Amino acid sequence: MGRDGRVAFGLVLALGFALIATPSVGEPFAYVTNSGSNTVSVIDTATNSVLATIAVETQPMGIAVTPDGKRLYVANKASNSISVVDVAHRTVSATIKGSEIVNPYQVAISPDGKRVYVLSNVVLNNVQGDIVVINTDTNSVVANISIGRPTDLVVTPDGKRLYVTTGGLENIEIVDTATNTVKPMRPQLPGAQYSGLAVSSDGKYLFVVSPNQQYVVISTETYNNAIYGVSTLAQVIALSPDMQRAYIAGLGGSISYVQEIDTASPRQQRIYIQSAGSHPGIAADKENKHVYFTNSGLGTLSVVDVATYKITQNIPVGAQPIRVVLGVAP
Repeated sequence: MGRDGRVAFGLVLALGFALIATPSVGEPFAYVTNSGSNTVSVIDTATNSVLATIAVETQPMGIAVTPDGKRLYVANKASNSISVVDVAHRTVSATIKGSEIVNPYQVAISPDGKRVYVLSNVVLNNVQGDIVVINTDTNSVVANISIGRPTDLVVTPDGKRLYVTTGGLENIEIVDTATNTVKPMRPQLPGAQYSGLAVSSDGKYLFVVSPNQQYVVISTETYNNAIYGVSTLAQVIALSPDMQRAYIAGLGGSISYVQEIDTASPRQQRIYIQSAGSHPGIAADKENKHVYFTNSGLGTLSVVDVATYKITQNIPVGAQPIRVVLGVAP
């Protein structure tokens, strides 16, 4: 995309975002997977205190909360299992295993809460991986979708599609959730192995980051894209509820960074810096007041005040925290 095209695309984004509205709903709990201590930390975000530590199986990585806030689904990579956590009782109510679940890494849940999608068989240098589909009524595997080395996935707001970044193909795959069929997004994205992604609340735009310091905005209607640079080895991304800001977590040498980017003018950005290790996870609350990100090297969850651009607290959690999600009270 040329310079004029990027400018026009940016104007379209700005106009589109002005039409998107999201209700302000409190997010009282944060849930953090601690891959080094095989636990999930439950945090009251009103007081930034740890309410409970829940034991799961070995090396929990991805985590997702059902729309009603009643259950967590946790991918335990080293034990080839999915833990189902009863949020109200803060206990594991079920453990899902099967030959299809191998090295599960990331998790997403459909908007109606009926399906869980798990990236499985994610092994370095594999050319093929899988998406395991789980029925939440029975907590059983109902489908297995082969896909090229998946790195992250997101469900559209209407639940009709999955978008999946695939590290070996420099591309994004599209999964039709009604038929579980896969097709590549066209045109392909140039020159990167894309990792984290997010989708806008109207499903019209994808926001993608890559370890080679790229931030990409893609129209899901035309597949046109605008590519911008960021200053980190970007790994994960979260969006503010009003779609005005994107928060990108990544690495720069031995330092973890969180960047805030104006989605209408992506070159305008602020950077939060936190000395930490790798594998950051990130989430933005629905009131657009705080951003939360994990520091695996420090064993903490950082709380950022969006109004002041400052880290206000580092909450001790378990060893090697990897991902964080926010959920309403059940």
